[in-house]
Amino acid sequence: MTYQTTLNEDDIELAERTAASLRRMQIFFNENNIGPELGNELFSAFVKFTFDGNASFGHSAEDSCRIEREDPLLKQWMAEVQHIIDYIRLQNAGTISSMYAHKESDHSNNPMLKGAFLDVLLDAGTKDENPVEGTVAVLTCLCVNHIKNAQHAPAGGRALH
Repeated sequence: MTYQTTLNEDDIELAERTAASLRRMQIFFNENNIGPELGNELFSAFVKFTFDGNASFGHSAEDSCRIEREDPLLKQWMAEVQHIIDYIRLQNAGTISSMYAHKESDHSNNPMLKGAFLDVLLDAGTKDENPVEGTVAVLTCLCVNHIKNAQHAPAGGRALH
């Protein structure tokens, strides 16, 4: 069985949007001389913030609710997207492996770095108001920084390797 037979059109679209996000993040990290230590911290902080109840979960604004790390719906979602995460990692291995700059600059005095990171991650400035962007941001983080995210992800990081 191949990924193409297990992914539906929505999954493939989500994977393509996440791949575009991975490329944006790679450019951001390399242009700003952000290495793996700081890059991983930024990804982990976003995942922790999201899974600690700071995001909404639902298919529409009417049925959305705050998510919590131990929420069964969130754990179910994590299990359901595992095959998409695996597919994205496989298809974007080169981008992921070269995500960070080889030479890291000191960003300790850059208070705007987190905001710039979020702008790139959430694709700020796009005219598309599609609610899946939050999903793309979470998947981007889970695809790249899976080791550190395991401590912040629901189900003990089950959807992570």
